[in-house]
Amino acid sequence: MLLPLVAPVQLVLANIISSVLLALLPAIGRALAPGGSAVLSGILGEERDRMLAALAAAGWRVEAEDAEEAWWSVRVTR
Repeated sequence: MLLPLVAPVQLVLANIISSVLLALLPAIGRALAPGGSAVLSGILGEERDRMLAALAAAGWRVEAEDAEEAWWSVRVTR
């Protein structure tokens, strides 16, 4: 995985299915510099509630959300 090689970073962009995003959340959190953000996309709108619950449980704070047709994305910070 590239993130540990270049960390810490201010921004992580991850456009991949929610099951993979959930598995990557710990690595994304470790890779972010203090005050950094992650933009998570490639998430189906129907998975929004599950993702929000998982993000909250892992200590992420939602900064912004966006939806387009069937897709949902979110910008989060720690």
